[in-house]
Amino acid sequence: MRACFFAGLFLSQQAAAQQSRFSLGLRAGLNLSNANETIDYLDGKIGPKLGYQGGVTVEYQLYKRLCLQSGILVTAKGTKHRGTDLWIGGSNAPTTTWVRTTNLVYAQAPLRIAYKFPVASQIDIFVNAGGYYALGIAGKVVWKGKTNREEIPDKTTKFDSFGDERGSFSKTDAGLGFGVGATYRRFSLGLDYEQGLVDIGALKDAATTNHRSYKNYNFALVLGYRLK
Repeated sequence: MRACFFAGLFLSQQAAAQQSRFSLGLRAGLNLSNANETIDYLDGKIGPKLGYQGGVTVEYQLYKRLCLQSGILVTAKGTKHRGTDLWIGGSNAPTTTWVRTTNLVYAQAPLRIAYKFPVASQIDIFVNAGGYYALGIAGKVVWKGKTNREEIPDKTTKFDSFGDERGSFSKTDAGLGFGVGATYRRFSLGLDYEQGLVDIGALKDAATTNHRSYKNYNFALVLGYRLK
């Protein structure tokens, strides 16, 4: 009986120790996303787009200040293309100025190794690196054009970012991620960078001679809170 008691006590202590290695948290941030894009047809000038991210995080202490970090996030990435098209028809032909906004919303699972450097009482500096896997869940590609002639109405067209149309994107993305930041008690503030490795933009119409390569990248300012 005494041996069983001590064995049970040992196992309960081990379970408690393992449980204390885990911590759950919340995360929210502001994205500034863009893409590495190559095209062989005229498609305007690409630029960054603001987005957001938020979700639940989990951390497991591997050894002292070395941690494994993961979680589930909803993150909005994408780009803005801007251009001007000249209509056919003489020297005074109308022009259309347009903006095409690509909205890509993902459910994303990061996996990173982090190390924390103590700098003051309850203050750590951290660095982390690893990868991510993302699945597209929502988003629209929105094209808005305005022509410099009153008789020609403004035009807006939309289609699903991850739909079946020729201009839509692949749902699956994966890449690398890096981050730096600081923690104070239960709070953290960090800067993140993600670089997609998957070409999600290959055009789906096999008959077209056009080509597009599109790989996400994203900068983020991230605020975190450790629940326990």
